[in-house]
Amino acid sequence: MQKTITAIISDTHIGSSVALAVPKFENNEHQIISASREQGWIYKQWCEYWAYVYSLCENFTARLIIVHLGDVIDGNHHNSLQILPHLKDQERMAIELLEPYALKADKMFFVLGTEAHAGPSHQNERRIAEALGAEYRQEWLLDIDGTIIHVGHHGLAGGEEWTSSAAKMAIRVQIKALRKGWPIPRYVFRGDRHTIDDSGEKVQDTRAITLPAWTLKTGYSYKVALDKMSDIGGVIMLPDGSLDTSRLRYKAAPGERVITHV
Repeated sequence: MQKTITAIISDTHIGSSVALAVPKFENNEHQIISASREQGWIYKQWCEYWAYVYSLCENFTARLIIVHLGDVIDGNHHNSLQILPHLKDQERMAIELLEPYALKADKMFFVLGTEAHAGPSHQNERRIAEALGAEYRQEWLLDIDGTIIHVGHHGLAGGEEWTSSAAKMAIRVQIKALRKGWPIPRYVFRGDRHTIDDSGEKVQDTRAITLPAWTLKTGYSYKVALDKMSDIGGVIMLPDGSLDTSRLRYKAAPGERVITHV
């Protein structure tokens, strides 16, 4: 019987100065750019996440499927200066970071993200996906060894730490499935919000999770969500259809919520 480990990640925003990056990168002007302390911390968690995924594949003797929920690169957006200015550099770094895992995966699926990051008609994300041999579209309804999952980019998350919108998302997808004649998905996975929101088992038959990101907050996100932190991590679906959420939130990112002694 086939067994599968499904690694689901979102919002890597590669190219941002506060997001996932390789330790050293040569840009198109042949300058060497070193990752910041914050980027180094994210990269360390990234490597730990994939090492754990590989260990699960080995322990279960399972194939690997990777799902990326969009916003692979940061793009040129909101007049931000916190980016690699050349989109080709952002794309090259994304391929460098993702290619080792794409080569080990049996299948890789991309969800197309926000055009502000992915480029007009998602052209930047499409190029990255094609370079990695990944399939891409706006949404996927995947049957993975009998477990149905629905994945897309734009999610919902509660406006406060103590509120949740994930159950609403689960109900919305159930209604869509009924209208389209789809099977009811066991899981709904979304990105976009950079914070975790989880319906748990509140909605019968469907659990919805808005995933964390692989980027800390930019100046723009401090403007629109000052009091919320970006969560860092990913989720893993095991061969029996259960979820491993042990890597859903990595803690102790440097530079956030520090006390200044004066």
